[in-house]
Amino acid sequence: MAQLFEAVPSFYPDPILCYYHNSTRQMQTIRIDNIANWYFKRVVFPGQHLLFEAVREGKLKIYLVERGEEKFTSALSCGQLEVQELQPSPSSVLVGRFK
Repeated sequence: MAQLFEAVPSFYPDPILCYYHNSTRQMQTIRIDNIANWYFKRVVFPGQHLLFEAVREGKLKIYLVERGEEKFTSALSCGQLEVQELQPSPSSVLVGRFK
C-alpha cells in the first residue's frame, strides 16, 4: 500500500509527485537534503511503496539500515521518480455491447 506524506512548502513552485519502492529485503532510510529550507527523511520497510512530493532538482539518497546503522547505497534524481500520467491508448478502449 502506498502512503502520501507532507507536501513541499508552498514557497517552492511546481512540486512533483514522486514514487519510490523499496524492492530489497532490508529496511532503508531515504533522504532529500540538498534543497534549501526543506528536509525529507523516511524509513522505508522492505516491499513498501511510497508517494511523496518533492522538488525536481532534489536528490533522493538511499541508505540501507543494518544493526541500527545507515550505509549509503545510491542516489536518484527526484525527476527520475516523478509519477507520469498515462494517456489512454486506443487499444485500451472497450468496444462492444454490454447487457
